[in-house]
Amino acid sequence: MKTLKFRSAWDWSTWAIIGFVVAVCGVDLLIACDATMIIIHVIIVATVIGLMLTTYYEITDDTLVVHYLFKRHEFPIAKIISVAPTKSALSAPALSLTKRIAIKFADSRTSLPLIISPSNRSLFISTLTALNPTISVAD
Repeated sequence: MKTLKFRSAWDWSTWAIIGFVVAVCGVDLLIACDATMIIIHVIIVATVIGLMLTTYYEITDDTLVVHYLFKRHEFPIAKIISVAPTKSALSAPALSLTKRIAIKFADSRTSLPLIISPSNRSLFISTLTALNPTISVAD
């Protein structure tokens, strides 16, 4: 199987976060404008935008890979037991607050699910279930 790549979905919350960071940094620069502050704010804005541009998910023959910033995490598709839409605000490699899915694993060390927001949610879920038909999918 060819590796499928899914970008993280964006919604109003993604734009709100970017706007908030830029606004706070901009106002702070107007108040205390010096070279050190400019460098710090450029780094902050670059990190937020870098996170937004580097968050994506890959599905290979047997692995779900989550990429964000400089991190890469692999999850075995065979261990997935359920996929369900969620509006959880838990910290996650998901850029959208309204288009998230929660993935639960059979042998998870924690009770918390993996929360992601693939841009084409229906294709993402159908690809996972094609590779592991035992996955329970909630509407």
